[in-house]
Amino acid sequence: MIYLARVFFILLLSLAPSLAFGATYYIDYSSGADSNNGTSTSTPWQHCPGDSAATGTAHSATFSPGDKVIFKGGQSYSVPSGGYITLSWGGSSGSPIVYDGDSGTYVSRWGSGTSQAVITGNNNAAAIFLAVAGKNYITINNLELRSVTASSESSIINSAQIAANYFTITNCTIHDAGSGANINTAIGFAINASGSNWTVQGNSFYDCYHACIYLNSGFSNNTISNNTFGDKSGWAIALAEGGNSDDDGNSIHNNTFYNIGSYYNLGSPHCNDIIMWVQGSSGASDSGSLTNLSVYNNYFYESSPTTGTGTITLQINDSGGSSSELANNVFIYNNISANEGRNSFCNISASQGNINNLYIYGNSGWTSGGSSAFIQLITNSTGSFNAVYIKNNSWSGNSYIIQTDQLINNPYIDYNNWNTTFGNYFSWKDVGENWSQWQALGFDTHGYGPTSDPKYTNITTSPYNLMPQAGSPLIDHGVTLGSPYNVDYLGTSRPQGSAYDIGAYESVFSALPALQKPCLQSSMLTITASAGTNGSILPLGPVSVCPGNYKTFTITPQSGYTASVGGTCGGSLVGTTYTTNPITAACTVSATFQ
Repeated sequence: MIYLARVFFILLLSLAPSLAFGATYYIDYSSGADSNNGTSTSTPWQHCPGDSAATGTAHSATFSPGDKVIFKGGQSYSVPSGGYITLSWGGSSGSPIVYDGDSGTYVSRWGSGTSQAVITGNNNAAAIFLAVAGKNYITINNLELRSVTASSESSIINSAQIAANYFTITNCTIHDAGSGANINTAIGFAINASGSNWTVQGNSFYDCYHACIYLNSGFSNNTISNNTFGDKSGWAIALAEGGNSDDDGNSIHNNTFYNIGSYYNLGSPHCNDIIMWVQGSSGASDSGSLTNLSVYNNYFYESSPTTGTGTITLQINDSGGSSSELANNVFIYNNISANEGRNSFCNISASQGNINNLYIYGNSGWTSGGSSAFIQLITNSTGSFNAVYIKNNSWSGNSYIIQTDQLINNPYIDYNNWNTTFGNYFSWKDVGENWSQWQALGFDTHGYGPTSDPKYTNITTSPYNLMPQAGSPLIDHGVTLGSPYNVDYLGTSRPQGSAYDIGAYESVFSALPALQKPCLQSSMLTITASAGTNGSILPLGPVSVCPGNYKTFTITPQSGYTASVGGTCGGSLVGTTYTTNPITAACTVSATFQ
């Protein structure tokens, strides 16, 4: 028996390195000391290892996979002028290195109250975090990151010059990334990255100036979800392929965008909620591409100016003239555009390049002002679209509905609902078409238009609600599209009636969750999320949310178990997504599995 116990103990020792639980280190900028060992709340460091200002033990310390660095909640940490915290050590799969703002997720909360830890650049640091080549698997959680210098290369989280992979940015408040009153001269990025397998989830971005998230050449399998973007930002999200990389499998979903670009001068070009492009080098024969790109379940509202082309803009342009730049399999669905001041909802350009298999399904839009069109497909007679599917969309506004020029091959356009008072309702291959001419081309033979009122629930005051009312022509008049389109913007399965509804909602006549808006960190409320055995909840632990906003959680039961959710926040569970009611006070979400 003793022999078996010894064998078991030896096996545990042999497994310990692979479990990689890691050490925990503590940072207290106001009362820590770099001469401490940093391993307890009573012996914290003042500076984080990797900070150029670190001395003593903090300067010489190194991290290993699974290690966690806890910044004391409610404290403000200052990055030195011109400096940054270098992420000099990488984690491994399942054992990232974690930089946490005292969320309580990894260890018991240390600071008083519920406030995030703050890391500030005091408007003169070059960055907050700087990635290092080959140092992957890093998690940054529950931190307020702010105020870097106004220089051309300033970024709050920066991996622009190297490829950093498997980064996870969650539950952070990220703002004041630069300056500038015109997008042409604005500088600063909240996240400026090159790499793959990034997860950016549940964060609040505002005052980003040039761009909140900028991913450049060589990025694949990145997920940007459940974030809020607003105020003083030229681009909320930019995906920029400038060379020969095949950027595959990127997903942008369940985000809220508001007031993007409104701060900038009206003459400022390209203020977009989401802009994506493949741009070849002048004189070079590049062959970059975006493939399997998904943009879905996003809510856009009250952004301007109209010089910002599209709410969602995709540009394929080979400056070298080889027409080898392309996008393959682009999916834009279940998005909502409410009173956006853009030229269009979708502005998609294949100029000296090709776009193959473009799917625009089940989107809902409305604007009170004039715009060029709901959907613009532009080739400038040098590129082409091959297989374009536009189905189950609803649009209401004073504009063209669909505007195209030449070289649109194999279009499939049907089961849409259009409502416009704009003369010739369509411009197809540069020729104005009325409704009968449009249908004579074979389009929308099962559709409704051109002045078919969608009977949205509320387009009078914000928050707008583009869910159809009873009696709307959108209800049960769509076409069956299959997965992943068989779930609507709110997670409701389709169909609820005899057929799919047109637009982003499948009508069950429930209330739309409140729109997400950023707020100051000091006013945030805390949701404490927990899970019992036999399943998980993400995010876990204290989660900060702005008053009046709701929060979504992913509830995943183990095989053979069923999830239920309780707590004091209130909300609803649809599939694996739990959406709280608007949050007005600190509350709890508790998942159990039976």
